[in-house]
Order: sequence, then structure tokens, then C-alpha cells
Amino acid sequence: TKVQICTLDKRNTLRPRELLDFTNENGCIVSDFLHKGKHVLYYGERNIKVAYSKNLKKWYLSRKTVVEDSHPVEIAFAHKTSDGGILVAYLKKQIESGITHHEMY
Repeated sequence: TKVQICTLDKRNTLRPRELLDFTNENGCIVSDFLHKGKHVLYYGERNIKVAYSKNLKKWYLSRKTVVEDSHPVEIAFAHKTSDGGILVAYLKKQIESGITHHEMY
């Protein structure tokens, strides 16, 4: 299954970049961040996990679950913080009476 990777241009417009062939779940690469020389991708739709890549083509999926939820989730963003950490926000989706509600965490 393929995942579309997009980047922001100078005008903060989302531009399609490439397709990754490793998972069928939504994900987000942490921009301008390397962990032990590897790019970091958070992904998942029920459990959020992390993947690492040296070249953005071949990804190594961690078995460790970062966030586990009983509802569907979607990565909203993942950013490098000013102190060198990573801030990951995700949306929890709930459908009630045919209306989708999102809560951000």
C-alpha cells in the first residue's frame, strides 16, 4: 500500500512529493529532525507508532506503540521543538449521529 508524502513550499502550500510503500495508515514526518541520523515518521489510525529511515525510501517500523486509543486517530502534525524534542499532535475521531467529531491531543 502507498502513502502520499507532502511538503510545504515557501508559501506554506502543501505539495505532493512522493509515495512511500510500507503502510496503509496516515503519517507525518518530523521536518528538519534526525534521530541518530535517521528521519522520523509517526503513523497510525488506531495506535500511533514510529518509523525511521536514513534515505526516506526504506523505512524501519518500530514495534513500540507511542499512543494507544480505542477510537480512530489521525496524526495532525509532528514538529521539532526549540529544545530539540518532538511535539506530536493527533486527532481522535468519533462519529455520533452521522457527524464526525475531532478532539486534538
